[in-house]
Amino acid sequence: MSIANWKRWKKKSSTPLTALPLPQEIIDQIIDEVAGQCYQEGNVNSFEPLRACSLVSKSFNTRARHHIFSHIDFTIDKYGRRRAARLLKILGNDSTDNSTLRNIHTLKISCNQPMSEQSFRSVGLGEVVTRPWKRGTRILNRNDYIYNLLKVLSRSPIVQFTLLGWRPFPYRLEWQDNCLMSYLLRIIANPSLRILRFSKLYWPPQKLIKNAFYSPGLRELTLCAIADISVNEGPEDDEEVPNRPIAKLERLDLIDRVPYRTLLSILRTLTSNNGVAPGTAPTFPEFSHLRILVVSTTKLGSEMDALWEIILGIAAFLEILVITHVGTQDNPWPSSACLSRLKALRYLQYNGYSTTSTLNVECLTNLLISANSPMTLESVDVNLYIQCGRPHDIASLAPSVEWEHIDYALNTGMFGNLTAITFSVRPFFLDKTLSFADVGRFSEPPDTKRIDPMPLLPRTASSPSVDLNVQLMSIFNGYQMLGHDLLWQS
Repeated sequence: MSIANWKRWKKKSSTPLTALPLPQEIIDQIIDEVAGQCYQEGNVNSFEPLRACSLVSKSFNTRARHHIFSHIDFTIDKYGRRRAARLLKILGNDSTDNSTLRNIHTLKISCNQPMSEQSFRSVGLGEVVTRPWKRGTRILNRNDYIYNLLKVLSRSPIVQFTLLGWRPFPYRLEWQDNCLMSYLLRIIANPSLRILRFSKLYWPPQKLIKNAFYSPGLRELTLCAIADISVNEGPEDDEEVPNRPIAKLERLDLIDRVPYRTLLSILRTLTSNNGVAPGTAPTFPEFSHLRILVVSTTKLGSEMDALWEIILGIAAFLEILVITHVGTQDNPWPSSACLSRLKALRYLQYNGYSTTSTLNVECLTNLLISANSPMTLESVDVNLYIQCGRPHDIASLAPSVEWEHIDYALNTGMFGNLTAITFSVRPFFLDKTLSFADVGRFSEPPDTKRIDPMPLLPRTASSPSVDLNVQLMSIFNGYQMLGHDLLWQS
């Protein structure tokens, strides 16, 4: 090789190779695949792969940001103002026409200002009430960043909104802020909203609950642990827009202490504002799309009367009814309760919690016995939780009066369409050796014990048209029995 040729070869070989950029479609597929795995993990640390992808290049960053900020879980506490300022800066610096803001579809706002048991023991009741009241006034009056953040987020096409744990300050101080309420109502009125959850709220105003039933695109509404609903609102709240269309709800959850009487009065006002003549008896609004109702029983008879009226209000369209009953063996249903009035019901699920060794099924049996005409019910799923003092305290199931009552209730001749019945008896042992980090990771033995149903339910087991299953599965958890099934609410 001559010197000239060698120099030309040297120069050519030393020229750096430029990598061809990946098409944006391939980058989007890569990021979407990583995001899908992160969503399956379901915890904060699982989003680290997405954060790493956002540092690769600008094209990776754009797509990764859309997924990272698609779910926002914001906690209002003593550090909330600082976090709100940082989040506002991130959303405000978005250079692509607020593309990050337009990709936010899940928003959860939590107010975390718990009072420890020590504060109750060290001071009197008056100080316990006034201390958080003063703290709440101080925080809410200075948190302009939080208000600005809510204002910005209210412009996002939010699909799922959760308002959780708004109990830091007693009574109704925080709800009286017009700025706060206007932003919350703006989020609720967003046409993109499909799922709305109110959990552990203390004295929420009536207009907040009422406007949820007017949300134009809402499909699922959950009210959980609502201490009470404030009905004494200002004169500006009495102004109603006539003929407002009611939300096309498909699922309604009323669980864990919901004021049914107040809720019933709110539901009746929905029809009074839609063309009903004044002076006539209030009627129940028509939820023609509502198919699923999840409720919890209560010990108060007047509340159960209101709950039964709510159930009857949607009886014409209700296909799935889920009932949770906690407490001693009793019959909470009013004397007017009649299961046959649920003409479209196809699936019934009952969750009974018992702190004693007996099965908590009287609530279920009385509801089944109340049927006085043939029904369309096709499937019954029963989950019976029993608090145990020792592991494997219940190793088998024996015939008892409770099983006899269930067997009788299922064979009254009113359930000719019934084809599937499942009983899951779940002895629950509180394992105090498990740390709080282990909550939610309880293990059910893979070899769940199947029980011969013939000794327990002889008449039902003899029916050739019914697929009857009885199983026994033990649960070990570091969480209380009455809360381990509701972890998603906290």
